This record gives sequence, C-alpha cells and structure tokens, in this order.
Amino acid sequence: MNKEYTVDVAGTGGTGLAAADAAVSNGLSVIAIEKLDQIGGNTRISSGFFAIDTKEQREAGLHLSWSLSKEFGTSLSFKPTIRKIFSRILIY
Repeated sequence: MNKEYTVDVAGTGGTGLAAADAAVSNGLSVIAIEKLDQIGGNTRISSGFFAIDTKEQREAGLHLSWSLSKEFGTSLSFKPTIRKIFSRILIY
C-alpha cells in the first residue's frame, strides 16, 4: 500500500467512524486502522442503554426505544449510514 492519506484514524468504533466521516466530508482522504478482525470497536459491544429515551431526545422530538437501540447494536455493519462511511474510507 503506497498511497498517502491526509488523515489516519485509529479505530473503527463510533468515534473513529465519526471522525473519518467528518474528514471525508471535508474533502480529506482517510485511512482507518482497526486492531481487531471486525469493524465497530467498543461501539460494537455497547448496548447503548445510557442513551435511550433521554429528556434531550424527547425535547428534540426523537423517540428512541430499547428495541430500536438493540436492533442497531446487533447489526452495526449493515446499516446504510455505516455502509456509506465505509464506502468513503479505506479500513486497514
């Protein structure tokens, strides 16, 4: 691999993927490096229970449920937004 990238992202958890997406959205080339054999990092194993049906979400008109959170958490790599990010960055 001889290509140079503007941004190197360590890890493909939620924060790493958000950073990669922000960089690509601003015209930068990105490589994300993951130590495990799967993408997702700790986000992959997070149940997200701390962010379900919060006061702030309700005030913003978001209606998130435990079942919706569980669905997202168990199928992270199949979600359209995640696939879109993956199509724009190189993961090594």
